[in-house]
Amino acid sequence: MEISHLEEFSTLVIYGSYTSASKALFVSQPSLSRHVEALEKELGQELLFIDRKSNQMTLTKAGQIVLEHASEINASFHNMLSKLDGISNIKPECIRIQNLLHLESMYDGIFEAVQNTETQYPNVAFDYVSIDRSFSPCDAVLSDQVDIAFRFSLTSEEYLSTDNLDRDDEEFIHIPIFDFHGILGFGIEKSSPLLLKKELSLRDFVSQPFYVPAQRHSDDLVDDFVKLCNEDGFSPIIKRVPARDQLDFYSRKPKDGVFLITRMDNDGHTAFDRYVKNNMTVILPGRPDRNHYINATLIAKKGRHSEAFNYLLEQITAIEQSRQAESFK
Repeated sequence: MEISHLEEFSTLVIYGSYTSASKALFVSQPSLSRHVEALEKELGQELLFIDRKSNQMTLTKAGQIVLEHASEINASFHNMLSKLDGISNIKPECIRIQNLLHLESMYDGIFEAVQNTETQYPNVAFDYVSIDRSFSPCDAVLSDQVDIAFRFSLTSEEYLSTDNLDRDDEEFIHIPIFDFHGILGFGIEKSSPLLLKKELSLRDFVSQPFYVPAQRHSDDLVDDFVKLCNEDGFSPIIKRVPARDQLDFYSRKPKDGVFLITRMDNDGHTAFDRYVKNNMTVILPGRPDRNHYINATLIAKKGRHSEAFNYLLEQITAIEQSRQAESFK
């Protein structure tokens, strides 16, 4: 559809005659007439009644509907052109972020940073990408599947910083995500006889299978957990569970197994929390002085990046530092 034909139709209705409208539009009467006829043909509707004797013009019902929407369409079109003009001299850019549904439901810091970046750099687009399950987050970043990914691991530190990440990956930028940081908890069946015990240690779960997603993005966390159990004198039974996504994984009832859960101090209003609450009981095994913490870190390749990408990382860092400061109050 020619947007200009809608504009001309609106002008024609306002002026009430082809003669006056064509002068206002600086087009010939025959051209204006052809444009209106083309609009009617495209819409499959007659838009005007014209009295041949008096030349009086009246809108059909279809014409009333078109006139009602024409101004909105014209305004949207010109707003679009204005926005496009505002970014016409800026090279377009796409930043790809690993898509994790449970991260979206629990952590809004990334979206706040994205919004700030879009405001500062209006020609940057963001794409949330599901990485190949055979790729670890590091593999996905190094192979350029994504620009930003997330790693999950265990630490004995209550508050995570880049100084205690215990990683030797020099090629990566690491930004701790404090909103996800929380005490390692076990999600177990609500009717489990283990709940009858007053205190539970890791060794109480020797015969219990630990369920983890059948995707490599959880490899770091699983490796750390196996080491933790080995320190307590046993090797855990790890069972990989195929699932469409994280919410699908955590919506399953644990039956006789255990889910590794981040026990955070929140009100449990997210979709993730509801899945966990509906399907399992979360407990904290071990002594308070031996708590371990699940943490998440954002990773990106070191090296030269665009101004927009660096700005995004700065925004995420600032948001995380602010939230960490709030947690100390």
